[in-house]
Amino acid sequence: MKLALVSPLPPVPGVAADLCDRLLPALQRRADLVLLPHGPEAVDARFAQSHRVEPCAALPGLLAAGTIEVPVYLVADALEHAHQIRFVREHPGVLVLLSAGVHRVLACLTEESADLPAYRALLVEEHGAVAAEWPERYLWRADRVRVQARLPLTGVLCRRSHVVLAPAAIAARLRARHPDLAIIDLPEDPEAAASAIIAAARQTRSAPRAIAPLPQPRWPSVEVVVVGYNCRRIIEPAVRSIAAQDYPNLRCTLVDNASADGTGDYVRTHFPEVRVLTPPRNLGFAGGNNFAFDRTEADYVVLFNQDAVARPDFVRELVRVAERDPKVAAVGAKMLLMRCPTIFNSTGILMNEAGFAVDRQIGEKDLDPSPVPVRVFGACGGAKLIRTAALRELGGFDDTFFMYFEDVDLCWRMRLAGREILYAPLAVVHHDWHGDLDADDRPTLSEDEVNAKTHRRRFLCERNRLQCLFKNYAWPSLRGVLPALRGYDRVRLGWVRDAIRGGREVGYFTMVGKAIRGAWRWNLWRMPSLLRRRKAVQRLRKLPDAALAELIERGVDEPSYIGDLEVIQDRFSAHGVARLQMGVNERRSLGPGWYGVEPVAGEPWDLRWSKARAWFYLSAAAPARRLCIRAMGGAIATDLHLWLGGQDLGAQPVPREAMGVLTFALPFEQPVAELIEGRLECATFQPSSLEGGHDRRWLGVRVAEVWLES
Repeated sequence: MKLALVSPLPPVPGVAADLCDRLLPALQRRADLVLLPHGPEAVDARFAQSHRVEPCAALPGLLAAGTIEVPVYLVADALEHAHQIRFVREHPGVLVLLSAGVHRVLACLTEESADLPAYRALLVEEHGAVAAEWPERYLWRADRVRVQARLPLTGVLCRRSHVVLAPAAIAARLRARHPDLAIIDLPEDPEAAASAIIAAARQTRSAPRAIAPLPQPRWPSVEVVVVGYNCRRIIEPAVRSIAAQDYPNLRCTLVDNASADGTGDYVRTHFPEVRVLTPPRNLGFAGGNNFAFDRTEADYVVLFNQDAVARPDFVRELVRVAERDPKVAAVGAKMLLMRCPTIFNSTGILMNEAGFAVDRQIGEKDLDPSPVPVRVFGACGGAKLIRTAALRELGGFDDTFFMYFEDVDLCWRMRLAGREILYAPLAVVHHDWHGDLDADDRPTLSEDEVNAKTHRRRFLCERNRLQCLFKNYAWPSLRGVLPALRGYDRVRLGWVRDAIRGGREVGYFTMVGKAIRGAWRWNLWRMPSLLRRRKAVQRLRKLPDAALAELIERGVDEPSYIGDLEVIQDRFSAHGVARLQMGVNERRSLGPGWYGVEPVAGEPWDLRWSKARAWFYLSAAAPARRLCIRAMGGAIATDLHLWLGGQDLGAQPVPREAMGVLTFALPFEQPVAELIEGRLECATFQPSSLEGGHDRRWLGVRVAEVWLES
């Protein structure tokens, strides 16, 4: 018997994850199991070691390949289960219903399907054709609670399942509501419950209950565009993940941007279904995509990086969100770091008044289970959907940008034209962020090559940021922000001069100074062209700058609150150490939540400021009973709260005048050589709010060392 258990898994909290944990030993003795949580990266490592763990998006492919015969869904009333609802309805199986009313899931779905078709389809399925005639004001504008009462989602899920099991009390309530359905009691004992699930799965396989097919949805045409440049060695996973999409009306196009390594020929040979376009020269990311835009007839275009890998429902989820409203011009994906797959690469774009743009939530843990789309200023060009009609209206990317900030510029123009941009948390990709510089499995670059790439990237970002400002702001806004921006750049150049005179990283700071000055010179020399492009943008403007104020962050400072992205790891990539010393051996042993290394005056160690939450990774060299941390507070008093391996170690006050050692007893002896994840939490303050200046970081405590003791 080959089963898929579709359920949240520990450490995700909830009754379904707890039940799954208890059922697994009994189930795996009776069947071949594949575990399908929404995000396999978040589950405890012990599950991945003993079971095949895939994202639930892989379910259709596993069923088609015969890898599994019957899906078993564990569904309760928590946001994590909103991910499962589509699969329960589209791929009927055994339903284990752990709640008589999934009200939070229903509220989430009603908020998510704001353009009504998906929700109305559920109503029609439950109440018949008469529901199609119910006026929209009764669905949304009057009383949402009344709407939810009309649609018991548990009834929809039960009717879409071959066999339904539930704990005795819940099963009795379900039988009273749905006397026409056979609801089986789920025993409390894990062995008996596993036997009941296996029996239900066998019944489903041998004599499935007849379930009417769902109405065929509309599938707008989609073209996925991958701009490739000398990527023959890395392009295959990206193209394979697009070929494996469960979206039926899809075409993939590679723009071979004058590669010298045979990328185009490789794709033509190994993926003949992929259309390969060959521009006459390297047009950059902006021009390469425009080359494909000019030749597409699809309803939507999906931009996809050459070093990314998508989950099988990536395109479907993007289209589903875009179809909510014709005003939606772009939809961004959830981008996770490929080497640290529990860490965000991007959930959209944030931009401040000076045009400094960063990936939203970059370097943070993926801890939010909500599937509800979110309004964002912009969507990252590495993995996003664009409505082709919006491209025709706005003219695509600005070729002058070549690469970097072209996505910021296009999203800004979309916003000015009155279009909407959303982030779709269920459309997931893994991206090898900056893998061309520091991935462990890439050929080692010389220091000169790294410096050249870094300098070019910095210059293009500075140059294109200024282009964005000059093109997209109205004159009153531009006149207001330019003096502050010029003043801030003078401050930045002052920092550069001071750093060079002090002998600190002379090569790096020289590069930063050249990039800032070069960006201003480039734009001033090309002001006539810039003014012509500005005129074209302003001609399409439908909204004043004030209408975008809530989406643009205040301030003109370069973002300093992101943290040290170069050291971030998670449990998939971290190397634990017995004694973690900042500035010495922390590069592979820190998770999110840390700023750069700073020296301590008069002390023999360096330190790092933490954020409100910060993660670290240890590995005991001998059986350990205590965790020690050398730390010091800041401008406000705070307690330091610690967790290790999921165990709460309590909180202690942090000394503010000098470095001190805090010792926390461990609830049990830590095993030797195992990777252990630790987390600290504390109160934070912002120096610019207390003392003025440009330091807008949120600072917690200063940490010099963390170690385990016997």
